[in-house]
Amino acid sequence: VYVDPAKAFHGLTTAFPGVTIDLGGAGDHLAKVDGKIRRIKELYRSVKSGLPWKLPQVTVKDLVAYAVARINIKRTTAINQNICPKVLFTGVKVNFKKELEPAFGDYCEVYDGTYN
Repeated sequence: VYVDPAKAFHGLTTAFPGVTIDLGGAGDHLAKVDGKIRRIKELYRSVKSGLPWKLPQVTVKDLVAYAVARINIKRTTAINQNICPKVLFTGVKVNFKKELEPAFGDYCEVYDGTYN
């Protein structure tokens, strides 16, 4: 597992037996990982710039999760199968109408059905 060289992660090197924790330092860049992080940042910035309101700090985490979720429903060349990472991980087929129709920050009224 590759982690940031922050002091908080130094304890992880011995916390999980059998798992190699690699503390990356300044200048230790992996092109593949850097490319994926760049795509997340690009999607984050493009969605944020398209919002008609200022993004509150408490929703930054939600926007990052939204960006990662959108990226994970696209097929990738890293997997030899013709399947997206989300389906491979969860085993649930993507419902494109449900997942792609509402955009980040859209107002949605939803309800959980009743039993009466």
